[in-house]
Amino acid sequence: MTTLVNEIAAVPIDFVLSIDDYHLIRTPEIHRMLSFLVEHLPTNMHLVLLTREDPPLPLPRLRTSGQM
Repeated sequence: MTTLVNEIAAVPIDFVLSIDDYHLIRTPEIHRMLSFLVEHLPTNMHLVLLTREDPPLPLPRLRTSGQM
């Protein structure tokens, strides 16, 4: 994931990654990887999760820090 974050940071434009139906993901490793990505999100990337329920991510911390 560190390599992915570094590669994303090297992209010369701002972009949005949109993931639909995230509520269907049940694999804990995917949640851990996405949590890492959210915690280390490069400034040129915006993440949009479309889901019917709160995902197992650090949402309260993101809300209080104004990142969500």
